[in-house]
Amino acid sequence: MKAIQGKLIKNYDLPFDVKELQIQQQTCPYYKPIYDFLAHDIIPSNVKHARTVRSQAEDYLLCNSLLFRIFLHETNDAKMTLQLVVPETMVEQIISRYHDDLLSNHQGVMRTYLTIRQHFYLRNMFQRISNYIQACLRCQEFRKKPDKLRQYHARIPVLPFDRLSLDFKTMPTTATGFKHLMVVCDEITRFVVCVSLKTLDAETICEALLQRVVTTFGPPSCIISDAAASLTGKLVELLSKALGIEQKFISVNNHGSLQVERHIQTLSNFLKVNLNQFGTDWVRFVPTSAYAYNTFSSPQLGSYSPFELAFGRKPPNLTNLSFNPMAGLSQSHGEYAALLKKRFDHLSRVMLVLQKKQQDAQNVKISAKLDKGAIYSTGQLVYLYKPTSSSLTANSRKIAAEWCGPLVIHQVLDRTHYLLATLKGEILSDVFNYNRLKPCFVRASSETKNITNIQKLRQVLKTKGSSSEKVARMRNVLSSNTSNAENVNVMQDAHIEFHDEFGNILPGVTSDQSCVL
Repeated sequence: MKAIQGKLIKNYDLPFDVKELQIQQQTCPYYKPIYDFLAHDIIPSNVKHARTVRSQAEDYLLCNSLLFRIFLHETNDAKMTLQLVVPETMVEQIISRYHDDLLSNHQGVMRTYLTIRQHFYLRNMFQRISNYIQACLRCQEFRKKPDKLRQYHARIPVLPFDRLSLDFKTMPTTATGFKHLMVVCDEITRFVVCVSLKTLDAETICEALLQRVVTTFGPPSCIISDAAASLTGKLVELLSKALGIEQKFISVNNHGSLQVERHIQTLSNFLKVNLNQFGTDWVRFVPTSAYAYNTFSSPQLGSYSPFELAFGRKPPNLTNLSFNPMAGLSQSHGEYAALLKKRFDHLSRVMLVLQKKQQDAQNVKISAKLDKGAIYSTGQLVYLYKPTSSSLTANSRKIAAEWCGPLVIHQVLDRTHYLLATLKGEILSDVFNYNRLKPCFVRASSETKNITNIQKLRQVLKTKGSSSEKVARMRNVLSSNTSNAENVNVMQDAHIEFHDEFGNILPGVTSDQSCVL
């Protein structure tokens, strides 16, 4: 029993001390009655409260003086996971570990939620994670505003790594000469393979495909790409014929239908949040970005991760290396192959059902959202779309931060046009269309709502006494985003100078410190 308990604790990589976690669990107002009941058989004197504690305690257990929650999976009631209970004072540390770290790469709400819940239990988990990510300044600067949605019909392949999408992204030139990123995506598992390239000639592409794709996963039956000159040449054609690969090309007008395009956008966001200065160190972050994408659970994949669908097992946690990678494997190659075949057959059936269900649900959701524009109110905090703004001084706009702020809606001219002002009240001398705006969220101390209005922000910043720590904490949150200097300057009551893309100062706004809008 002790060996099992020791292994259970080691499976959790904690950003805080275990003894401190035990103390916080025993003193947390919500978990203390449950902990006392399980550890010491102590129940509240109030009959109704005692009945509630007994009922809640059925979902918890104690192991090594730590409180765990028993989680039954929705798709399989027989499958059980023990979630380590996280007290209120430690919630943000856990969310930060799975959102802000290098191997997390600022992923979205659903992927972060599905991954965290495999190991930890937080009260109001989805809402807490959603509020945290919604108010993440790095995410607000680099993530694009959602385009108008339209109905689509998904291609559903049959076998993993049988149908691949391929595309390239031009990147800033590194000191070692790398200029391009090749991304290959499996259309059924969404597993991506990223390769840094110095040139896009046919010989380099063929070598990358052989070394990183064909020799690892076997030759696919089909590769879909655009009609780039390096992919339509004789060398790629000969290699495809030799390996039995069918080449399919997407026209320029239909380039957005490539499934790999969506993954390149996500990987670009992962890379951008880690880059500094000229952005020429992007090669260092390609492996960790690809690993983060492949190992996080996805709602489109039925709460599975691409890694799990590709290899039939859960991805290892690289922040906790005390695991046995051979645990649970069959004794012989034949048994292991039979086990993999059984798993892949099951995953194929599940994927077909999930794809159809996801497509139907998305079509219903899209139909409800068509032709609905954003509505902003006076005093609301917003970000302004300005592609020339960035903390990165690279020549390429592809890795620039495209959103600047926070700014304030000063006046609503009509449903689609607005006047903006800085947080100090200085009005920008231009009229802005709602398509260039998106809501801004500032993380608050409350677990339910983020700050979205300038009046509420001023009230919090003027709070005295017991709330001083919360105010200081909010100042640190805004000032921690070193890539967007105006956030720090505004919160420190410094003057700001706004420039257009040609370097001209916008009228009516002066400053001691300058920042590009």
